[in-house]
Amino acid sequence: MKHFNRFFVKQINDNIAKYVALIIFFVFGVAFGIAFVFGMSPELSENLAETIRTTCNSITENNLDKSKILWLEIIKNLRNVAFIFLGGFSKFLIILPFAVVFASGFSYGFTVGYMSVHFGGNGFLMGFSSIISNLLITIPIYILLSVFSLNYNRTKLRNKTEKGYIIRNLALFSLAFSVLLLPVFINSYLITDIVLKICAKVN
Repeated sequence: MKHFNRFFVKQINDNIAKYVALIIFFVFGVAFGIAFVFGMSPELSENLAETIRTTCNSITENNLDKSKILWLEIIKNLRNVAFIFLGGFSKFLIILPFAVVFASGFSYGFTVGYMSVHFGGNGFLMGFSSIISNLLITIPIYILLSVFSLNYNRTKLRNKTEKGYIIRNLALFSLAFSVLLLPVFINSYLITDIVLKICAKVN
């Protein structure tokens, strides 16, 4: 365990520049998402607000299929991890991990920003509660997986084939991917109930 901890700390120290770059991309994504809210035309903004009201009324009057949300969460994470993983196969695809992190930041920034602007405090609570587990777990895991992917790309370019290096990174990659299941279940069952309660107050 101590050996693994040392390897984990070393992995972070050796790739600090990549972690910082990915975090910057995420922060830029959040900023662009918020900016997009204020750049929307009044007509588009109001149409979206009406759609949200209609959706809230619909899901509060009918039973929400949580198993469907679970599968949608799983598919979303598999898609994003696939894009991140593809970034390790070619220098021409190396932008994909950064794109996934940026797009996630944009989505979170837009969600919380839009809900706050158009629905006030309840909107903020609804938007923030819907992304909190992703913010605390999913994004750090995406960033960790992105670094693995970028390192694999670099390893291929330099023709590194050191067995221990590859095995340790694959083990850490597998562990990180497994952790992604946690926010999937949290979002599908716990967060959904919270959002439903707040949704009933959105009008």
